[in-house]
Amino acid sequence: MIRSRTVIALIAAVALTTVGCAKKNPPPAAASSTPPAKSAAPAKAAAPPAASSSAPVPKGHAFGKITKGMPDHEVAKLLGQPSDRRDYITGKQFIPWYYGKDTGRSDWFYKGKGHITFVRNRYSGSLTVIEVFYDPSQP
Repeated sequence: MIRSRTVIALIAAVALTTVGCAKKNPPPAAASSTPPAKSAAPAKAAAPPAASSSAPVPKGHAFGKITKGMPDHEVAKLLGQPSDRRDYITGKQFIPWYYGKDTGRSDWFYKGKGHITFVRNRYSGSLTVIEVFYDPSQP
């Protein structure tokens, strides 16, 4: 009886180790017989994704004064109240062992200027700027 439990435990340990090693060390890619072609033009930097791209803020514009980490009351002083607002929760809200602060967000939309994304501190309820999107075509 004890011997069969030991054998089962040993087999399980070997199986788990084998599966873990297979995921950590993927097989090497097949070597190609031809070297990669060199391009004549220098490599260009990848463009940022469209969702996070923003037009450059003109000098002297109020959106240029907004910085990451600024609280919402300071943004309201500089820009006034938003023309539209959207509050939502993030996926981190549903993680039972997540004790961070980023479980809610708020987007403030300013017509003809762009929008600002805030993160909501789950403990204090305060809003802090995480992204500024300047977009003069904002409806």
